[in-house]
Amino acid sequence: MARDFRGDAPHILHLTLYPKLHFPDAVKQFKPELPFKVSVLAQITRTHWNQVSPKNQVLQHGLQLAYEPQAIPLKEDDIIPWRYIKNIKDNEPLRTVHSKLSQLYGYLETQSLTAERERSSRPRPPQTPPSTTA
Repeated sequence: MARDFRGDAPHILHLTLYPKLHFPDAVKQFKPELPFKVSVLAQITRTHWNQVSPKNQVLQHGLQLAYEPQAIPLKEDDIIPWRYIKNIKDNEPLRTVHSKLSQLYGYLETQSLTAERERSSRPRPPQTPPSTTA
């Protein structure tokens, strides 16, 4: 099957993502507001067979997001115009996710550093020597 994806012609996959996110209350402020579904066309940039066991192989694709829909079809057979996107940040829902997750990462990093500083600044209780009586 990997040889089917070789050649000069670009191979495109239509991806429809249905995001479902769960954020605990402590970090709920970082949860991005996303549409019910996100559609993109992705170009296959690389393909690789991965041997997971002597009998099983997995075909892995490297994808680059290439196009997003410009309109929502009203009928099932409507033609959808697609807009070229240069990188992931050109897609509004994915840009929102990237931004919110970057903020969440920064928040968690700050929390971790604060907790580490608090642990190191606490005075340690004196250690009592072990008793030698038997």
